[in-house]
Amino acid sequence: MYILSDVDRMSALCREVCLSLKDKEEKKYKYSKDAMRDMRHSLQLIQEMFTKAVQMMATGNTEDAKDILQQKEKILDLGIKNAKIPCRTCR
Repeated sequence: MYILSDVDRMSALCREVCLSLKDKEEKKYKYSKDAMRDMRHSLQLIQEMFTKAVQMMATGNTEDAKDILQQKEKILDLGIKNAKIPCRTCR
């Protein structure tokens, strides 16, 4: 049940990302090169984390759990760094 709840939450977050991108497109927002680089990096880390988590569920091998937690910290660090950079329209 916990996993199903997490999957539901992931689908809701994916929807929010899509809505944000749609809003960006409609309002002609521009992301900086740094922001785009960090978003790409974050999404790559998330994809790796997801793949490892699915493999852990399938095999029962929990060796990758430590890597997943470390990757989560990297994503949080990127989020904190980007929160400190004002957007172009706010400067």
